[in-house]
Amino acid sequence: MGIIHRDVCVENMMYYLDVEGNIIGVLEDYDSATLRAEQHNGQAFLKQKTGTRPYMAKELLECAEPPAHLFRYDLESIMYSFLDLACYRHASLEIQRASPIHEWFDQESSGKAIANSKAQFLITPTIPVTTQGMEELTDVVSSLYDMFSAAHLYMGGALLVQLRTGKKFDLVTIDGHVTLDAFAAIFGT
Repeated sequence: MGIIHRDVCVENMMYYLDVEGNIIGVLEDYDSATLRAEQHNGQAFLKQKTGTRPYMAKELLECAEPPAHLFRYDLESIMYSFLDLACYRHASLEIQRASPIHEWFDQESSGKAIANSKAQFLITPTIPVTTQGMEELTDVVSSLYDMFSAAHLYMGGALLVQLRTGKKFDLVTIDGHVTLDAFAAIFGT
């Protein structure tokens, strides 16, 4: 079945160690959540723009009218949460100001400005460096970035082809570029 959370952010993430020492991630605050079974063709019927702006999927920030919430938007929000934790939150103010994700956390930034910043981030072939103590997350952050960067670039081309030829593509997974299985594989599950 599954759940679409619709407000994945660092403040709604927790973890614990199970009896075998495995890290188990947990999301809390299900006020905006919906069951995936309540979706039509992979899209939630609810169309309110929900979420915490620095962590919202780029597409949600771009639209004046909120689109139906896709499960992959939650996965994208998890990537932004990991970027914050591993590369930004614990960095010095000087490093934060120079970070390509700094604008996402500026209260004065509009949703459109954050969306544009995320679009630029996703086409730039570098990612922020993990901060001291977070180096073990470098491969995870890099793999998440690679997945969403490739999907973002592919979607631009697929939309252009769709406009010119009418050939549809799978918007739910961006033709298989963003799937739960591929996402889970990054975490070794």
